[in-house]
Amino acid sequence: GVCQPDELLKSCSESDQGIQRAVVVVCCLAAMPGRAFGIAAVESALSYLLEVVHGWDTRPAAFATAAAFLSCLPLKAFYDHFKHVFTITSWLRIWLGLSLVGTLMLHPLISSGVPLLVLACVITFPTLFLS
Repeated sequence: GVCQPDELLKSCSESDQGIQRAVVVVCCLAAMPGRAFGIAAVESALSYLLEVVHGWDTRPAAFATAAAFLSCLPLKAFYDHFKHVFTITSWLRIWLGLSLVGTLMLHPLISSGVPLLVLACVITFPTLFLS
């Protein structure tokens, strides 16, 4: 059967442990390109929308993009302070759920104005980054 994380070292055979570790590594490696693509897409979409759609100059658009990126610092500090409250799996679900909310907020029907657009990116970038 499948070994539970807390029972991994107790009851699983060495070959089962090796297979499970290999599966975890392969899954993490497979998820990394999508995560990196999502983070890059948030950056480029925010810059494009601010400059082309909303008519901002390059400098203010760059500052807004940088602010969205810097929002990961307080969220990381929040996670570091409260990481003992939930399991890693629960934190991952929280970050991915919030990134889904932020991504949905990027839709033009929801974020027609600049403040909601920037808020969507402030939610999406750090949660994708931490997930």
